[in-house]
Amino acid sequence: MPTCVYCRRSQPERFPREHVIPKSLGTFHSGLTVGCVCRECNQYFGKHLEIRLARESVESVVRLQYGIRSNPVAAPKSRVTARINVPGPMFGAKVVLGSNAAGNGIEITYLPQVAIQSKGSEEWNWYLEEDLDPKLLQELGPGGLKYFVTSQAELERLRSRLRGLGLPATQVVRHDRIPPQTRLKARVTFQFYSNLARSVAKIAFNYLAYTMNEDTEFLLCKDFDAIRDYVRHDINPGQGFVYFSSSPRLDPAERTGSAVDGHILVVGWDAANEGIICNLSLFNAMAYRLTLTRKYSRIWFPLGSAHSFDCRSRKIKKEPFGIWTP
Repeated sequence: MPTCVYCRRSQPERFPREHVIPKSLGTFHSGLTVGCVCRECNQYFGKHLEIRLARESVESVVRLQYGIRSNPVAAPKSRVTARINVPGPMFGAKVVLGSNAAGNGIEITYLPQVAIQSKGSEEWNWYLEEDLDPKLLQELGPGGLKYFVTSQAELERLRSRLRGLGLPATQVVRHDRIPPQTRLKARVTFQFYSNLARSVAKIAFNYLAYTMNEDTEFLLCKDFDAIRDYVRHDINPGQGFVYFSSSPRLDPAERTGSAVDGHILVVGWDAANEGIICNLSLFNAMAYRLTLTRKYSRIWFPLGSAHSFDCRSRKIKKEPFGIWTP
């Protein structure tokens, strides 16, 4: 009778297969799957964790570059923000990132917005129509306003919104004509909140389950209760589980020459041979180090496994453990 390695429930029928790397991060031939996660936990992870990793993370941007994602990134009210990062009159303006026509890269969509230079400051801060409020206008400095629009209709809508908020008719308004841009750099920021960390931790624990041939006696031991409860119930006993191993690399040029054009998973012992850790690289854009247990209480045994997931060929390959040793 199978027992779920997250909620510990047992049932007579087999559990559905769960992908170690979520399908939202790419589909692969003979994908690595585990059958030790019950249907309820599987559905919970898909609805609350995996969807967030796919839509609200650095990885959501890279999915556009691989043609895995079609929906825009950094839309208004999103946890991901993209801003123009080229010096000039529109520096700092918010943009939306979408898939290009070929489906293998990123296209930038401009948003109508207003830049305000506050009193005593030389910096311009950009605001979308829904972000404007009377308090912002009270801080308006001598530089006035800048509009960033792509049509006369957008300009009139912003001006109407500002008049409704009480912008004086005599207020200085500045207009800049932005020439067309064939290439434009954008700076992406995001909030690495709990659901993203838990999603990454789930990938690591599922890979440990795969490496251990889904040995539930091993996986259900108390040494993994902390990571289990964190992933399934968002219970954090005050210890960190997920750490960044490097800075994000969103520019494809920064990833040229990487060992794998996709993901890498490595699990093994820590340097002291006491804890079990996992190194995870997604798209070679983000690298994580995850602590699955800080001190394994049972008898030590050899442990070391590594797999690569090529997002172009969609092939999974067993790699030498030293490809990226934890």
